[in-house]
Amino acid sequence: MEDYRLEQTGQEVQNILNGAATKSELEAVSLRIDTINGKIPSEASDENQLTDKDYVDGLVSDEQSARRDADADLQNQINAIVNDKAMVNLSATPSPIFVGVEKLITLVATSDTEATSIKIKKGDTELASGSGFNLTGYDALTPSEAGNTTYQAVFTIAGLNKPATKNVVAVYPIYFGAGQAYTDAQYQASAKTSPAGTYSVPVMNDGDYVFFVVPSTMTINKATMSGFDFPLQAPTSVEIEGVFYKSYQSSNTYITGTLNIIIS
Repeated sequence: MEDYRLEQTGQEVQNILNGAATKSELEAVSLRIDTINGKIPSEASDENQLTDKDYVDGLVSDEQSARRDADADLQNQINAIVNDKAMVNLSATPSPIFVGVEKLITLVATSDTEATSIKIKKGDTELASGSGFNLTGYDALTPSEAGNTTYQAVFTIAGLNKPATKNVVAVYPIYFGAGQAYTDAQYQASAKTSPAGTYSVPVMNDGDYVFFVVPSTMTINKATMSGFDFPLQAPTSVEIEGVFYKSYQSSNTYITGTLNIIIS
């Protein structure tokens, strides 16, 4: 009679059992084997285990598709980095300009990275198109009211769009001068978004007051002359051609001559 007594100890037997495959694991292996066998053509033999061509082609196609997706994803990441690092700009001159006065606005779009497309637009209107590192466009602008006119340049860099914007500001004039009433302020400053600056005010008659008449949206905080305060009275509200202004009158009168006054 054969001797089937185990040579291993009880703990050794337990270790073997612990390492054995479970029923579910065996069933999974069996399923994989059945699946593989189902892909082997009928003409296959033990000596020539032919593989199902459609199955292999499918695996190859899946691999190629996955590789294409990975390559595309990498390229998209590279494009995003290139686009993000590109420095683009749009300039618009002149600005500010006066309300109601036509000005030819020169628009210059620039990029430090070559763009496959550059377009300069005002709203939905395309003003210029091109490619490369820069593009110039023009717009004849006559603002009907104070405020901003926005222009945009759209650069296509590494397949992605990158915009740059610039505003042209329209303002009402600032008037200054000397006399007995604000209407004597007959000199007009250059287009400004603030009254700050230096003004040469001609005084034509002894005993004239100095006037600064600014749009109601602006405020004069301080005036000096020769390093000393130039006192101004509190502003009064006036209307010029339908536009509201603040009129500032000097507290003192002055003799004939030219006064250089700094406004802040």
